[in-house]
Amino acid sequence: YVMDAKIIEHFYMDDVTVNILKHDLQPKEIRVLTNEEKNQIIERHQTPIHSFPRILMYDPLARFLGLRPQDMISCLCHSETNGEYIRYRVCTY
Repeated sequence: YVMDAKIIEHFYMDDVTVNILKHDLQPKEIRVLTNEEKNQIIERHQTPIHSFPRILMYDPLARFLGLRPQDMISCLCHSETNGEYIRYRVCTY
């Protein structure tokens, strides 16, 4: 796994009939974290990386973002009871 390598994904037309980032149920903001940011989150929460919620690398969103195993994303979500909160997910096989 090379950090500067370009990733090319191909999608079938059935996969792209809807923009998954614009869907009502998607979080407002999704951001791929750098290794430094990921390590800070792990230290702050004092939790091993395998204990965070997962997103499969074959998930359409993970494919769209070009995620690879051990990559972490932050999602800014909205909840009627909690307001806005940040959720983290780790890419796995």
